[in-house]
Amino acid sequence: MDPILPTILVADDDAQIRAVLGRFLTQDGFNVLLAADGREALELFARTPGIAVAVIDLVMPNREGIETIQEIRRQWPRVRIVAMSGAFNGDFLPAAKLLGADATVAKPVQLSVFRDTLWAVLNERNQDAASSV
Repeated sequence: MDPILPTILVADDDAQIRAVLGRFLTQDGFNVLLAADGREALELFARTPGIAVAVIDLVMPNREGIETIQEIRRQWPRVRIVAMSGAFNGDFLPAAKLLGADATVAKPVQLSVFRDTLWAVLNERNQDAASSV
C-alpha cells in the first residue's frame, strides 16, 4: 500500500501555473488545493485542516504573497512555505525567505527543481515533527 502524501496548497494568480503545478503534484500522489490569490489561500487554510505545504506566488491580487506568507506563518506555524516569483528577476525571493518562507523557487518554474525543493521542505517538516515527540 502506498503511503498517503500530505496536502499541498498552491496559490498563484496565473491559472496556467496553477494547473501545471496541480497536475504535477497530483501525479506525484499529493492531495492538492489551488487558490487564485492570497485571500483564497487563507480561506482554504481556515476550512482545510492538515495542509502541510503552501506554495505561494509573491505577486498576486487581493492579498500579495509576502503578506499571505506572514499570515500563514502566524496562524499555522508548522506549515512549510515555498515562495515563488519571477517578478523583478526573482529579487523578492530573499525577502520572502527572511519573512517566513522555508524555501524559494524562481519562475519560470523548472519542475525538477520544484520537486526537489518540495521534498526538502517536507523532510524538514518530518524532522521537526520527530524531534518534538
